[in-house]
Amino acid sequence: MLLGITDDQLEKLCRDWFKSIGYDYVRGYGVAPDKVNGEAREGALGYGDSPERSDYLCEALGVSSGGLVDLGGIAAAVASKKKVPKVVVESTILSLCRRQPLSLEELAGLLNRSIDGVRKDYLQPMIKDKRLRYRYPTSPHHPEQAYITSDEKVAE
Repeated sequence: MLLGITDDQLEKLCRDWFKSIGYDYVRGYGVAPDKVNGEAREGALGYGDSPERSDYLCEALGVSSGGLVDLGGIAAAVASKKKVPKVVVESTILSLCRRQPLSLEELAGLLNRSIDGVRKDYLQPMIKDKRLRYRYPTSPHHPEQAYITSDEKVAE
């Protein structure tokens, strides 16, 4: 509790404020996936009949399901283990970036690795030896910067 307000009170105030400026909301069970790791989610009955997200990876990354769901399957072998041979992680990164341009944050989330570790241990060396490229090579700090494989078209 901070400044005499509970989490529930703060949540209600925020919901009311967002409603007052034209937003709507859906309770978490309505957008959460009905299954987690192939198992029915406790309390899912009657709630998530049409979930907006098909897994919690999408929820954590703040995106709707779709392409990232498929990418989660590609990354699963790396994401599920703490120690994986470097060549396997690099191969997985190439497979992911071949499917679609991905940001550092998306790659770190998919691989279940720290942002700094992914950048230093994998992406920088892979850019240096030209296995990966920046999507916006003339603007390394572009707000939509992403990584692509070397055989893909670069954005202008």
